[in-house]
Amino acid sequence: AITEGGGVTSRIKGRCMLRAPVFVFRNISEATDFYRYADSAEVKAAVSEVLNTSLNHVTVTHLRVFQTDRKVHISIGIDSSDAAGQNKVTYAGDIVMQYM
Repeated sequence: AITEGGGVTSRIKGRCMLRAPVFVFRNISEATDFYRYADSAEVKAAVSEVLNTSLNHVTVTHLRVFQTDRKVHISIGIDSSDAAGQNKVTYAGDIVMQYM
């Protein structure tokens, strides 16, 4: 069907492997306090530095913190160059959980 429809053209807009560890709290108030802490520029810079120095051959491409009810997610994006990066980004998630 794709060939008959004229084919497909694709572009790579960026390279990034993602994981998003989740922190679960007793109530929304506690989650919001943690969200404000984790989303601060200082903490995000420190987490990025820890990841960049702890993981070989990867670069942190983004760090996004978001809250859903009593849960706070920290989305970690890494570029692992020519490697797929599933193991590295999983390890990155563990580092973030321990750091926080």
